[in-house]
Amino acid sequence: MIDNGRQGSCNDTIAFMSEQGISHIDYHFATHYHADHIACLDDLLDAGVTVGTCYDRGGSFDTQTYQDYIGACGAARQTASKGQVISLGAVTIEVVDLNGAGLSTSDENAQSLVLKVSYGSFTHVFAGDLPGVSPNVESIVGPEVGDVDVCKVTHHGSNSSMTDAWLNATDPEVCILSVGNNGFGHPTSGTLGRLHAHGVEVYWTQTGSGATPGAGDHVCDGNVIITVGSSGAYDITC
Repeated sequence: MIDNGRQGSCNDTIAFMSEQGISHIDYHFATHYHADHIACLDDLLDAGVTVGTCYDRGGSFDTQTYQDYIGACGAARQTASKGQVISLGAVTIEVVDLNGAGLSTSDENAQSLVLKVSYGSFTHVFAGDLPGVSPNVESIVGPEVGDVDVCKVTHHGSNSSMTDAWLNATDPEVCILSVGNNGFGHPTSGTLGRLHAHGVEVYWTQTGSGATPGAGDHVCDGNVIITVGSSGAYDITC
């Protein structure tokens, strides 16, 4: 599991796990410590889900949500390291970079873990809320990630993310935009325009509170499901 949801949406996370018959998470990755990414782990444990290992960037963060998260992880918490590869049989998860990719910054978004998941020839990058300006971490990490099939849109479509440098380096065919009602105007027209200019097919979980979907976009109003075959061929449905 990569991140787990925000407070107020935890019942949705729990329900999805139950529908899939999942009662144990071998590896949980917290991309960073903002509440919309880590608020539900204690709720999952209360619902009977167990966790083997919690990987994160290390360090600390001064919020109650963070305290709840580390309390839920307990002794299972481990600090991820750059270049680390976790093998799940045919699936591998690579920690491409983390903690600002060597830049000196206290920005929590910039600390995000960048994870590249591979199965056969299929590749999917998850980069939390990684920014491409102030600080520009995307221009460092993008070439490290390289070409991917699918990319989760960073920072829910914020204008500071999904820069041309990132899109040129990763060249995704599809991007998944995880967004809902928000007070930030996400997704922004700038980000959406860059995705369309790069010929990316965009799937939305919801419509959000910013730019409206393009003519060729797909709005799922819920989960976006990616099914991958052993050859690496994949299909995306709502």
